[in-house]
Amino acid sequence: MYPENVMGDFKPRLHKMGDIRSLPKNRPWLVSDLDGTLTRGGQKLLMEAFVEANPEVGNSVIRNKLCELFREWHDEKITPEKYDAHLAAMGNRWSEMLYAAKMTRTNVMETAGNWFRKDGHKKIKPCAIPMMTEADKFRFNRMLLTGAPGEIAYPFAVEMKFPHVVAMMAPVNGKGAYCDSEIFTDENTGVQAMKTDVCVELVKNKALALGLGDTLSDAGIALPAIEKSHANPDDLFGRFLLMNPRPDVEQAMRTALGMYTRRGAIKIIRSDDDVEHAKNTLRQAIYEVFHYNHKMDLYYEMIGVRRLSDQEIEEAKARRNALENEWQI
Repeated sequence: MYPENVMGDFKPRLHKMGDIRSLPKNRPWLVSDLDGTLTRGGQKLLMEAFVEANPEVGNSVIRNKLCELFREWHDEKITPEKYDAHLAAMGNRWSEMLYAAKMTRTNVMETAGNWFRKDGHKKIKPCAIPMMTEADKFRFNRMLLTGAPGEIAYPFAVEMKFPHVVAMMAPVNGKGAYCDSEIFTDENTGVQAMKTDVCVELVKNKALALGLGDTLSDAGIALPAIEKSHANPDDLFGRFLLMNPRPDVEQAMRTALGMYTRRGAIKIIRSDDDVEHAKNTLRQAIYEVFHYNHKMDLYYEMIGVRRLSDQEIEEAKARRNALENEWQI
């Protein structure tokens, strides 16, 4: 079990791949990328901003090698085909940097919390917290699924009230000390292939109905969120929000998943700062989730249009599928 930071009363859980099947199924799931999706777009990754702001963290020689990978990320304009390999290389350097310095996860999480309070919180998009508040109103459970290190993602999850985090995690021993210079495949759950694996595992026995991302790598979230699993009657038809994508990303997404874009299953939010537009787009996606899954009676109940009679409630329950969650009236 990963240690929990002490940043107030809200304490998200940092999960391994093996935890996914045992996650709660009492609510439908919203799964979101973090870097560039809920944080402001720009040149620097969250990992990069953290490393630059905290030169005391990790081994200095290996930190320089990691920073070189950051420079390559920008200078070479990493293509989608190279995205996973480069992100994994950065993750391995991150792990090696901490291992060489004999640091503990608690040390790094405390530093990340301090950095977040000073500067990191400024990177959260103005629309992010209102969007997650809106999702909570409609009883969606929420997971951050990110290529950022879990130590850095954690305070963002606290601030935005994500109960669950699946992130790139450097391995530690039983005492919490970093114990290896490589990130194992089953730990490195933030890269594209692992995003797909996490979401596919999630829909085996739960309902995934909303996804958010900003790059083509987040197609691993989009497809399981949009499609209803044939093997799991509890799963739902869902929606994916593409957040302020670069033109090349939008074009690549239209090429790869054009049928979903054309029918409105993929919705695009183009502005980092337009809070009302982002909220309204999410609200429309939520409405469509209820509509296409034949749960409009519950939607009207949630927004307070009218109170259903006992008979209507029983009839509505009978029409719904077997998913036993807090969507029930």
